[in-house]
Amino acid sequence: MGLFSGTFFGHLADKVGSKPIYCLSLLIQGICCIGYLFGGNIGIFIACLIGSIIFEKGASAARGAMMVEIVSREERVKFRALTRVIVNGAACIGAALGSIVLILNAESVFLIAILFNGLTFVATSFIFKCMSIKGKKPVEQIILTNDSISQNTSVLTALSDKRFLIITLLNSVLALHSSIINIAIPIWISQYSQLPIWLVSAVILINTIGVILFQVKVGENVKSIRDATKVAQKAGFLLAITCIFIGMSNTVPIWAGIIMILLAGISQLFGELYQAVSGWTFSFELAPEDAYGKYQGIFNAGKDASLLVSPLIFTSLVLPAGLLGWGALTILFILTALCTDRLVYSNKLLKG
Repeated sequence: MGLFSGTFFGHLADKVGSKPIYCLSLLIQGICCIGYLFGGNIGIFIACLIGSIIFEKGASAARGAMMVEIVSREERVKFRALTRVIVNGAACIGAALGSIVLILNAESVFLIAILFNGLTFVATSFIFKCMSIKGKKPVEQIILTNDSISQNTSVLTALSDKRFLIITLLNSVLALHSSIINIAIPIWISQYSQLPIWLVSAVILINTIGVILFQVKVGENVKSIRDATKVAQKAGFLLAITCIFIGMSNTVPIWAGIIMILLAGISQLFGELYQAVSGWTFSFELAPEDAYGKYQGIFNAGKDASLLVSPLIFTSLVLPAGLLGWGALTILFILTALCTDRLVYSNKLLKG
């Protein structure tokens, strides 16, 4: 349900403006979060859960469209990189506060934490509502002043954009890396090797600090589809190297395995940074001016699908197969990297 709701909300953002859709999505997320206080009723709990998922995707699509409205084309990727750094930093603070809640382990504290979290969504919605954000022209006005076919882009038209769908698919393959740090490496170290468990924390720390330090730097150097294609290829090759390091780590002495896992953490970090930047650039640059919301929704749906299936791929296929599984994933990342340039600039896709 969440996979498809982003496209719908993106369509609404294109029709009525991104700001009202974003504010509404935040408000309902806050209400749903506060609704968990009444989670003893299974019906209320399920309704709040579904609402949170749907409107989270809606907020994501509207947020992407809003960036297009308030940030110049040259600065969009850099701005998106900066927001990711801020989000990661906030997530670290949230994790620390959450750990305090767990340590206190009292019902009243849990209830206060849930209420506080819900109120942050409501407050953010109110803040954005009060902000002066220049919106885009209504679609009808754009159509009257511009005869370009791209100015009347429907959801079906967006879904028939072969080039964009192919890029979304390629980005989704590269986005499989999302489960390497949080799922694959912890399980690999604890169940498939003799490596020390502290390596899990070390790799997560490398990733967290690395994103904060380098994401903006990587993002400010990507200005065009050509740049995005190059960094997407780099991402594929770096993620392939990551898989090689991890797969080989339990075939060598422990000291060498430790080094390989740390190197895997570093290569995965930069593969992640490059993949994120290339994805943002493609999603912004390939979308028609009047359809950023729709295209953001479709692109986010591809990424969300990758997040959904990647844990299953690693736990059911890659990890049980050991070195063979990591080798297969290596080949997949390499093929994706090699295909990116050819598919992005395919004359057939450009025409179709």
